[in-house]
Parts: sequence; C-alpha cells; structure tokens
Amino acid sequence: MAMRLTSTFQKPIPMKLYSSWEVDRSAPSCIPRVCTLTLTKIRVTDPVDNDGGPLLIAVKMSSSKARILRSNEITVSSAPIEVDLDLTFSLQYPHFVKTSNFLQIMLQRRKRYNKRAIPGFKTLAMGTVDLTAVVQGQTQDRVYLHSNIKPDGEAVAEVMVSGLASLPVGESAEKPTLGSEEDDDIYSDDESDSGDEVDG
Repeated sequence: MAMRLTSTFQKPIPMKLYSSWEVDRSAPSCIPRVCTLTLTKIRVTDPVDNDGGPLLIAVKMSSSKARILRSNEITVSSAPIEVDLDLTFSLQYPHFVKTSNFLQIMLQRRKRYNKRAIPGFKTLAMGTVDLTAVVQGQTQDRVYLHSNIKPDGEAVAEVMVSGLASLPVGESAEKPTLGSEEDDDIYSDDESDSGDEVDG
C-alpha cells in the first residue's frame, strides 16, 4: 500500500541565517571557508517522537560542540508530511586538510516537560554532508535524516537541497541576514548551556 503524504500549500517564508564565528587561521592544516546550504523541502516519512509540536532544522559542524544555527519553528501535522521551505544557512567554519569535515543537519524540537516548553532542544533525527567531497565538486540533491531510536538508524525524514557550496572566506556570495543572539529560534552563537539532547 503506497504511503500518502500530506502536503502544506502555504508559501514558505524565506529565512537566511548567517554565522560569523571567528575561525583560527594559525593552524597550517586549517583553511577558513564558508558553507552555504539551501533547503527547499522537508519530508517527514515516519513519526519522530510522541511530543508533537513544531519542528526546527539546525545545522552545525561535527567538529563543533557548541555553535549551532537554527531555523524558526516549522509547524507540521502528523507524519507522513512534506513542507516547502525557503531556508538558507551560511556558516564560516575551519576546513581541515587532513581530517573529515562533516556538516550535521538535525531535526529538532524544543524540550518539553509536562507538556510545557523548557530550555534546550531535543534532536530527533540527523544526517550529514561531507564538505570535503563538496569541495572536490560532488553534489547532492537530498540528505536523509536518521533516527537514533529506530532500528538500524532508519531514515525518518529527508530534506531537499537546491544549493550546496563551500568556498574560501572572501570568495563566498553575498552574506544572508545575520541572526541575533537574542533570537534563539534563529541564531545561536554558543550553545554550551542550551541542554541540546540527542534521542538515544
């Protein structure tokens, strides 16, 4: 029996999120670069948790424990569902020559306790993009997001990619709007105290 997706037909609100975190230029094996990722759709194929409520899309480098960019909340109904997006992340990062450079794309919700929002975010599913491969010219049009609580890390969602690039600092395209630290929905400069949690 074919799976029926529920689609939302509201025109997506453009979101352009930019980080300007300083990158250490002293390390000889580290090249400061800017990664730009544009997402046009998210498709949630399986229930991701039992809490309900809006979702967020967040990105960070796997080498960074604290610095995260988050979208506004995305209102969704029960899975399966697909939602159109107009979402661009642009983040400066240290690109290492002799090690991996993975961009993590996470599906998150705000943490809740007794049906009330509490500080912090809960990661429901995650996928990765190999930026070393992107620098070498490889492209991809979608990224699958895998759940930690599903058997064998089953994919529960996917995001459609319309733009993906990694360029040296100074060669990147026009900067998107810079988020503010006060607007935690959009931008987070240092999440060391945010209580981010991965389901597991």
